Amino acid sequence: MVFQVFFILMMLKISAFCEGLSNKIRSNTRAELGMEAILSNGLFNSNAQKVELKLSLSEGGMKYSEGNYFSRWITKSKYSEAMDSQDLRNYQNSQYFGKIEVGTPPRKFVVIFDTGSSSVWIPSIECKHKGCEPHNKYDPKLSTSYQKLGDGSLETYIQYGTGSCVLKFGKEVINIGKLKIEDQSFGMAIEESTSPFAELPFDGLVGLGFPDKNSKKNNIPTIVENIKERNILPRNLFGVYISRDSSIPGSISFGAADPKYTISGQKITWHRLTGSHYWEIKIKDIKINGVSTNYCFGDCKAAIDTGSSVSTAPSSFMRKITKVIPMEGECNRYLSSPRITYVIEDIHGNEIEMHMDPQDYVIDEGGPSFNAFNYYWGPQEHYCSIGYIPLDIPAPRGPLFVLGNNFIRKYYSIFDRDNLMVGFTLAKHSKYGPMFISLSSNSESVLKMATFGITIILSLLLFIIY
Repeated sequence: MVFQVFFILMMLKISAFCEGLSNKIRSNTRAELGMEAILSNGLFNSNAQKVELKLSLSEGGMKYSEGNYFSRWITKSKYSEAMDSQDLRNYQNSQYFGKIEVGTPPRKFVVIFDTGSSSVWIPSIECKHKGCEPHNKYDPKLSTSYQKLGDGSLETYIQYGTGSCVLKFGKEVINIGKLKIEDQSFGMAIEESTSPFAELPFDGLVGLGFPDKNSKKNNIPTIVENIKERNILPRNLFGVYISRDSSIPGSISFGAADPKYTISGQKITWHRLTGSHYWEIKIKDIKINGVSTNYCFGDCKAAIDTGSSVSTAPSSFMRKITKVIPMEGECNRYLSSPRITYVIEDIHGNEIEMHMDPQDYVIDEGGPSFNAFNYYWGPQEHYCSIGYIPLDIPAPRGPLFVLGNNFIRKYYSIFDRDNLMVGFTLAKHSKYGPMFISLSSNSESVLKMATFGITIILSLLLFIIY
């Protein structure tokens, strides 16, 4: 089940990343899908503390003031009460779910907080399709705070590579923990295809990305824009922690980063966004065991994506990786796998090295081996694979690397909307778990996902080519 969820989600995200997606809009309104990023910025706090990011603005741009380390930033503050933090359920190290409340009286929905998309959507009571059956549904008639968006006729049909849905738009009160966001535009799914939505263990999505073309064209503000416009938070920033052990929840905090998930004394490195489409940064080089791959030449791009279980890379780069790291095989083959290093320029122009060791990028999948590219079962009874998949995103959005949860699991990530930056620092894990991350404890899940993976790969090829 978990592998089905993983590949399904990757397919949904790939569909949103690529511009060639098939879109239709009812009521003569055209929506153009795209994954762009929008989020918040701010402070660092715990319940009784503020950990303040001491940035100053000048004509020369942003610069640090004294106190670059967490140990120097902890102070008492009224802002400590403004931070909202909630646990994210760790679903077998594959996805991390949180909760929101929608309407008056509030109704709970389980969602993924996704920095790779910008829309908020949940299933509607009008949906009679099997894809909606297992999920919580929203009924506007039961909410006193529901408002139509415009004349109520705006609907968007989205055709993904492995399914489709129809969204109808409205406005509501949405609560994320202590945050109350009024007049928030959101989508109500009135149709969802059986595959994949009937199999997904969450109800909907909260996009924390920048506005896509549909949002801009129809004047639909993202939830992050709304939070900023209403001055709900002292700083428009949020921090994300991804746990290593499935028994330990992850976390997302709004208005501040949470020092509980960071290592005392570790510096935060800040990196400017390179575009307006994603939480996207510039990669100057990628090294394997300290040796340059001579791939980027100072000009690669990477999107930081909380909605992706693993990371992606252009197929031309994957060919370089797989010369030294096998795509899959017996787990003991990976014990001496090389270190992968991303060289990322910070806001001062310094080259910062972000390391990914085997325990960060290798996935222990258990069960018999299946090679999804050559379609054969291997003889191993226990096997591993690397947490990277090839993905060629066409220009002008691509080529693009996607750094997903395996990267965020190692580096606590801070998304600063006000200053258009992302920050990274080593994450602190209370429980480390096994050496290699396991995406499932059920070998049956491996078999199901392997079969499903073939259809994903084939639909990907068709999607990219056409």
